Amino acid sequence: MFKNARIRTKILLTTLIVAFSISFTVYLVLYIVSSAKSEEVTQHIMENSRENLTALVKTIYQSCATADQVLTTLLEVRLKQYKKIISNRGNIGLSSEKVSWEAVNQFNKAVSTVQLPKMTIGGSWLGQVKLIKEYQAIVDDLNEKNFNFTIFQKMNDAGDMLRVATNVVNDDGNRALGTFIPATNPDGSSNHVIRTVISGNKYYGTAFVVNDYYLTIYEPIKDGQGQIIGMLFTGVSLSAADKLRKSIVATKIGETGYMYVLGGSGARKGYYIISKDGKRDGENIWDVKDADGNLIIQKIIEQATNQPESSVSLINYKWLNPGDDQPNDKIVALAYYKPFDWVIGAGTSLSEIDEISIILNTGFTHIYIYIASVLFFILILVYLFVSWMSKRIADPISYATNVLNDIAKGDIKSAMTKLENK
Repeated sequence: MFKNARIRTKILLTTLIVAFSISFTVYLVLYIVSSAKSEEVTQHIMENSRENLTALVKTIYQSCATADQVLTTLLEVRLKQYKKIISNRGNIGLSSEKVSWEAVNQFNKAVSTVQLPKMTIGGSWLGQVKLIKEYQAIVDDLNEKNFNFTIFQKMNDAGDMLRVATNVVNDDGNRALGTFIPATNPDGSSNHVIRTVISGNKYYGTAFVVNDYYLTIYEPIKDGQGQIIGMLFTGVSLSAADKLRKSIVATKIGETGYMYVLGGSGARKGYYIISKDGKRDGENIWDVKDADGNLIIQKIIEQATNQPESSVSLINYKWLNPGDDQPNDKIVALAYYKPFDWVIGAGTSLSEIDEISIILNTGFTHIYIYIASVLFFILILVYLFVSWMSKRIADPISYATNVLNDIAKGDIKSAMTKLENK
């Protein structure tokens, strides 16, 4: 009986060791493969997030380019229409008679009094029409919504340009008559519009106009001797690109991500042009720092404005949201559309991407547990089956061994008895 037990034990242990080895090997292989896949998928999620942010910024960049092209074409058409109206009335010139103007610098609002020759069209003085409800020749002859027109007169040798006829409206609701564009910006740099026009060329692009930024065309006005005496302006406020603005505001990136636009240069450098939900438009965030104390907005604008045209770059930084104990890692895709002077950003928190990875890894962990449970259940079934089989195998072997032992001892009677009882 003792031998029978030993045989059964050997069969059982051998089978269980083999079964356990196979199960452990299968589990280990599955674990290694799934872990590698988990890491691969996590990396893919991160890369896909970067690609999505980049794609969003590229889409808005292209939308800006399309809007720019459409608006510039319309501005060219409007300018031709205005020039035709002017041509029908006669040439623009200067009278020998002078008139006094209270000239207001559109940037710093400084007021000065100047005496200038009357600017005429076909010999008729343009006048000094201040009220928007009163008719102003030329600039009111095309009633085009969103588009504005101005006739400028050169004030001095420096090239300061005075608005002597305009349908651009001041903050008080009247025409911005008497405001002027100085040849020198508040920071001491030369004004790009004035510099371009005084050199005899057209200026295309964004410019500050009284109280807003416009997409503009400025063209020199020359007298009969070819001397520049002023300039024509036609422009459209970038707020007219309302659909583009709305699409930027409406774009959501995950739970917390969003798109925004910052001013890239000049007076509006570091200002929100388009903010999250439009709630902080016009706010100066130039000196805002990230969680590490870095001047992150300055870094964003510097990186965007110095990268190749139409390219998109990425930047990472730590940001502490109000009410949070720990800063979040953020990733932002950046592009700079120079004609609008827009720094376009699309950002999200890396914690959202990490949450996806955590969910993924949790799923793999559940799979590991499930596989381990199945293998353990299989081992139990193997144990029960081998126990039953080992008994069926061990009993005949034990019986035959006992009979052979009796014969070997010469106890034929005992062997015969065992055979008869079998």
